[in-house]
Order: sequence, then C-alpha cells, then structure tokens
Amino acid sequence: PSQYGIDTEMYLADYFASLYGYEPTNQRSTPPFRVSIALSHSGTGVPAVSEQRTDMGNSSAPVTAELPERDSYESFTDHVVGVDGQPIVVSREIYDAGVTELTLEEVRQIYKQNPEITNWSQVGGPDKDIQVVGRAEGSGTDTAFRLNVLGDPDAPMNSNMTRKGQNQQVKTLVANSDAAISYVALAFVEQDGQIPSVALDIEGTTYELGGGSNAKPLGAKEYPLSRDLHVYTWEGTGKKEAAFINMLLSGFGQEECVAANNYFKLPEDRLQNQRSKLPDQV
Repeated sequence: PSQYGIDTEMYLADYFASLYGYEPTNQRSTPPFRVSIALSHSGTGVPAVSEQRTDMGNSSAPVTAELPERDSYESFTDHVVGVDGQPIVVSREIYDAGVTELTLEEVRQIYKQNPEITNWSQVGGPDKDIQVVGRAEGSGTDTAFRLNVLGDPDAPMNSNMTRKGQNQQVKTLVANSDAAISYVALAFVEQDGQIPSVALDIEGTTYELGGGSNAKPLGAKEYPLSRDLHVYTWEGTGKKEAAFINMLLSGFGQEECVAANNYFKLPEDRLQNQRSKLPDQV
C-alpha cells in the first residue's frame, strides 16, 4: 500500500520476498516459499527453533527465561518486532464492584505460592474468594509475569491457580466468572466488556490502559509488566527468514500486524537496530 511507501502491483508476500531475491510467481497458491503458522506458546516456539524444526520461533519472553537450563545462547538470533504491555484483568462483576486499581504488591500477594490476599474484600471488593487464573507454564506470558511480578521466571505460584494454555482460554474463563483475576496479553482485554483491565499502582505511579491525565499507559517504557515480542532464528538469519521479519519491521508490518493486534509499535531507534540484524536486501 502506498501509505507505507510500497509502490508495487505484486502480492505483498511476493513484494517482500522479492527484496531478498525471490522471484514472484504471480500465483497466490505458489509462493516463493511456504509459511505455516501454528497457534502455541513460547515454550513450544523457542525449542522448535533450537531443534531446527522451524526456521523461526515466536516468543513473548526472552530465550534466557524460556530455556534457563542452557549453557549457551549464542546460536539464537533475537529479533524484536513489537512490545506487549501485559495488563492485569478481573471479572466484570469485580470491576463494577469497585476494584478498578491494584498495587503491584497486592498482585504479588495474590499470586505468590503462599498467598496473603485470598478474598476480594481485602482489596476493597465484595466478600468473594478470589479465583486466581494464569497461563500454562512454558508460555511467554507466564514466564514474563513471574519474572516481572515475583522476581524469578521459575518462582512458585499460588497452588490453587487455574492454568490455561492460551490467552483465549484465559479470556473465556475470566469472562464466565464473577470473581476471577488473571494476566493476559494486551490484545485480549475488553475494557468495556467482560475482561476489563485494572489500573496498576507501582511505587506511587499509576499505569492504565491508554493512560490519562494522572496515569501512564501500559506501553510506557518503564512499565514493569511490558515485554518484548521476539522472533528467534537459529545460527544467524538467512534471506528467507529476513524477508518475513523485514515485513514485520516495515511501516506496513508495524501498523497492520503489530498495532492492529493491540500491541505497541517499536520506536524508530529500536526499528533501526532490529533492521540492522537482517542481511542486506538485493
């Protein structure tokens, strides 16, 4: 599209592939190379790259947190393509009852192995036991949460927590509950629906969805629950992988693939740094 500085009549897949020397076929069913995308989580994508079962593996946590047992990470090439401001969400009934803001310490007291906050009345809500929900172990969302909230990507968590493998499953569970709390990717928040995010107070600074006159947005650089969105390649990055990653780092990719899915685009200095990791175009 011309608004992104792309002047071509090719299919967009052909266009980005052609920047690295692949010839367009002009047939939608016969691309220069095959791309298959599977729905999973970081604990699947990162090992798949290291075992060379895939050319690229997506992760919402750094490989050092996903595979802490490794002796070396030199073979991984990290490409950051966006940022997710991870929110804390609660059931609509809890939000409407007045729990619209929590402190980071209160969230920690709910999720730690031996929780000290177990009823919503302890944080100004109704007299209901808190239904604690989280992501499956191995997901980048879970790893990032434990690292950012509990201080250790392997920290033990509330033994009564219900874990789900996908953000969509967490969203459904919270929506169908009247007493739940969880952490999800930003794209799954429904602020005016059944999955509202609460403001988070961290040492006197308030962060909330969209920000405001007295609050900072979840995408703020210093928001501690934000995390980079990674695409990992193995032992460098070939032109085949670069064609795809370059598309994500282009103006088109940042707007249509990152921002359109409720993630935060990379600032220009970070874009330039990430583009510098790619091989030269032809």
